[in-house]
Amino acid sequence: MKIPNILASRYEILRSIGRGGMADVYEARDTRLKRIVAVKVLRSDLWGDSQFIDRFQKEAHASAQLNNPFIVSTYDAGEDIIVNTDGSEQNVSFIVMEYVRGETLKAILKERGALSYQEASKIIEGVLIALDYSHKAGLVHRDIKPGNVMITESGQVKVMDFGIARALADSSATQTESKSVLGTAQYLSPEQAKGELVDSRSDLYSAGCVFYEMLTGKTPFTGDSPVAIAYQHVSENAVPASELNPNVPPLFDKIIAKALQKDRKNRYQKAQSFRNDVRLAVEHSKAAFPLTPTNQETEVLSPLTMPSDINAGETSQIQTEAISRQQALENDEKAKKKRLIIIFSIIGAVVVAAAIVLVLVFMNPFGGKTEPTSTVTIAPVASPSATPKPGTVVIEDLHGLSQEAARNAIESAGLEVGEIVTENSPDVEKDKVTRTDPPAGQSVEAKSKVKLYISTGMVDLPDFTGMSKDAVREKLTELKLIVSFDEEESSTVKPGTAISQLPAAGTIPQHASVSVKIAKKESAIIVPESIIGVPQENAMAMLQDLELTPSLVMQASDTVQPGYVVSSNPTPGSGVKRGTAVTLYISSGPAPTPGP
Repeated sequence: MKIPNILASRYEILRSIGRGGMADVYEARDTRLKRIVAVKVLRSDLWGDSQFIDRFQKEAHASAQLNNPFIVSTYDAGEDIIVNTDGSEQNVSFIVMEYVRGETLKAILKERGALSYQEASKIIEGVLIALDYSHKAGLVHRDIKPGNVMITESGQVKVMDFGIARALADSSATQTESKSVLGTAQYLSPEQAKGELVDSRSDLYSAGCVFYEMLTGKTPFTGDSPVAIAYQHVSENAVPASELNPNVPPLFDKIIAKALQKDRKNRYQKAQSFRNDVRLAVEHSKAAFPLTPTNQETEVLSPLTMPSDINAGETSQIQTEAISRQQALENDEKAKKKRLIIIFSIIGAVVVAAAIVLVLVFMNPFGGKTEPTSTVTIAPVASPSATPKPGTVVIEDLHGLSQEAARNAIESAGLEVGEIVTENSPDVEKDKVTRTDPPAGQSVEAKSKVKLYISTGMVDLPDFTGMSKDAVREKLTELKLIVSFDEEESSTVKPGTAISQLPAAGTIPQHASVSVKIAKKESAIIVPESIIGVPQENAMAMLQDLELTPSLVMQASDTVQPGYVVSSNPTPGSGVKRGTAVTLYISSGPAPTPGP
């Protein structure tokens, strides 16, 4: 059985682009919204299987709940009716999704083998962003693998195929009604392999397997059969990635070991925690394992600074070590400053004493009585490099300090805390100091008031409409936000410039995701073949939906019934511009037979 050329009177099927476990995937044109989409159609051999139809519909429901730049979007779902050759009718289930131009991570790994740790880290970050979003929405994917991770032409990561996703609260979330284990053997968590209940930590185990494969070019476990591989997931430990690939920094072995713990209680509990450790590992591996250039452009633009909520709750070994080193450095720096302040204070005191002695000598060289002199004070030194005038203080750099720490520093320098105001900042953590007024390094009178500016943890997002893609990328890099680009045909907006964005311009959280649509040259509209042999009203409606202008010409026909389309000009399959006039030749019935 063949699917119709147009599904649901809207989606024009263009070509087949893939075949999955329970569906065929086609590139199609949404004739209503004038965009290219991917249509997933339940395989014809499963059309009569109620269990697969139910699972297919649940996939549509699960995917439709997710709206994130790192997840392939679901636009629509439904059923259409086709007529078989025997005249019987058959329901066809389909899902309409975002069409992603790129290739799967599976194809990339097959072609290139192991990736650099920098590339692998950026990709797994994208996967973990998607999982963090879906888990917070109450959905566990249950089949994270390279074949379900797309890398777009611009380097954006997109997770797809929530075909066996279920709600986290679903007690049957591991098995189908027939009790068969769902998932792919090489990436199964131990609990999936044993048929136990699945939760978000099962996805993180699978993500650990994918990360391992990116770093080494091999899956953590291999075997002659899915059962043999599943057994290893339950009972064996993977060889450290750095043993298979010496270019993998040792810190990554620790991350993978934690992600692949057999007992889920010992794994990462949240995707955010996993992602945070990956970032820290990249940062701390740069010296021993320098960054290497890659040919892949990435659109994951946020730096190695994480939102404050990442550090809440779970703290990893890598985080603990990094925090300890940072604390030691800060304590050492504070001790140095304290010693310098004492030294400068002593020097200041000596200078004051010498000055007083000289004044007394010059005013009364013979030892007589003197007039009282004014008291001379030397202000504390806020910076070892500063040389303040007597009675002044140099404002210390308080950037990044908490309000309490900033207040203590200001008061310790003999100054007063003035007005405290909040402002948006792309990089200073919420409730920390962004700047001061007067600014750092400026000399002020003792007891002067210092105005503190405190971060809101939010960012001012501008309107990108009309800006070039490079300009948008540059600005979002500056704002330390995560961006994904998508293209859309437009006849009114210059190609290569922004059409729209989500979220809209305004205030958004730090490190948030921003999706920007970039205009591309409008492609030709194809005159559909389905206008031939149908009633003239149907053909006219189809052309109008494509923003073409139909006109009618009556024509005698011995083969086509009256009122139906015989042919068209331009002919079906022709590429035309929007608004083009298309002449429909309508049958008026057989030509009159000449009389005797």
